[in-house]
Amino acid sequence: SGATRTGTACYAATSPKGGRITPDMADELQAIVNEINNRPMRLLGYQTPAEAYQQELLNLPHQPQCCTSI
Repeated sequence: SGATRTGTACYAATSPKGGRITPDMADELQAIVNEINNRPMRLLGYQTPAEAYQQELLNLPHQPQCCTSI
């Protein structure tokens, strides 16, 4: 889909071709994740993925927590 290609292009634009993902790239990868999650998408009605996710959480039915000890 276009959204997938856009996300892939975001990573591809910042990484060397054929490059490996290594633990020392954590900050760089987090920046890419943040950029993707905060970019409005047509598929989501021009909400960001982060906004759409929060909306989905609000729409979940309330499940009371059960705290019993055995």
